[in-house]
Amino acid sequence: MGEGQRGNLAVSLGSLANALRNAGRLDEALEAAERSNEISEALGQHRDVAAGHGQIARILAAQGRHTEADARYERALQAARAAGDQELEGSLLQHQGSLADDRGDLDRAAKLYKEALKRFQAMNGEGSIMRTCNLLGVVEQRAGRLAAAWGWYEKARELARRRGDTQVLGAVAQNLGVVAQQEGEAARQAGDEPLARQKFQEAVQSIQESLAAWQQSGNRPNEAASLSQLGQLYLLLSDLARAEEHARKGCEIREELRLPDVWRDYARLEDIARARGDAAGAVAWQHKKEAVQEELRRRAGGGLPQAFVGAVGMLCLAVGQAALAGEALPPQVEENLAALEEAPAPWDQVGRFLQAVATHRRPLPPVPSGLPEELAQVLEALKRELGA
Repeated sequence: MGEGQRGNLAVSLGSLANALRNAGRLDEALEAAERSNEISEALGQHRDVAAGHGQIARILAAQGRHTEADARYERALQAARAAGDQELEGSLLQHQGSLADDRGDLDRAAKLYKEALKRFQAMNGEGSIMRTCNLLGVVEQRAGRLAAAWGWYEKARELARRRGDTQVLGAVAQNLGVVAQQEGEAARQAGDEPLARQKFQEAVQSIQESLAAWQQSGNRPNEAASLSQLGQLYLLLSDLARAEEHARKGCEIREELRLPDVWRDYARLEDIARARGDAAGAVAWQHKKEAVQEELRRRAGGGLPQAFVGAVGMLCLAVGQAALAGEALPPQVEENLAALEEAPAPWDQVGRFLQAVATHRRPLPPVPSGLPEELAQVLEALKRELGA
């Protein structure tokens, strides 16, 4: 295989690894990413090696292997410096900061974000600066340093407004609203009711700004979240009519989209009913909330054995890698594929799909229905990678 073909294979394996990671098939994703990075290292492509180590670090983090992930980020940073790519270095520092945040090491997370910020400022990367300021706000907020969090969020909001970035503006405004709500709750606990109501009103203004951004961008799940948050704020302000109005609107969106966190809206409406003195209404909302929670528990405990689904995922990876490399299937993979073709529906259709991949038949058949969502995503990604 020539150098160009090997480079293309590395790219395809990297794309497949991303799809597998997004689908939750982390072992297969790690195998594909490692193989992709080995090819990049052999070709001496420093930037691709840096990006590859970063990809591997994210997969390791998703597996809970945080120490290994942090070590991978260090290797990625060394390769990025060797490539002289400050933008990639900043991005890797940002991801490493998020890992530290996830581990609860908030001071280290802030330090890494500030290092990333320096790289982005040196390049005048306004979009990256904006997103990093928002991340710094999140860290400071989690650390309980609300004044510092507010400062970083304001910087991010200023940039988002200047750039017309409704997605970031919505997120930052939502974060500012949460900070103001936390300040209001702290003031109420301290017995300063005028300050508490002032902060709750400030929170309302910020959440209304986030709501407008989500509506402008058509992000309905986030629109529902902002409506639900407004319901909570109006409840804190004892404006029960507005609280119910906004909570119901958020609930309607989540019900329409069949979002699993609709139980949060039922819980909010339960609280509002209790505040009204409507005991029967509160019980009705409580029952709806508990029914959704029970269904979520049932789904989490049911389904096919993960070992079987994982084995099929590994088979998909092996067949996909062979097809992308133009290689024949190993004998054991051929045997497993033949056995899958004899399995009950829809697994026999998965076998036939993979057989078409292996034998380069075009067009490929449709991805079978009735599969676990993560496996269907893997097959769709494979189909895209093969241009079929």
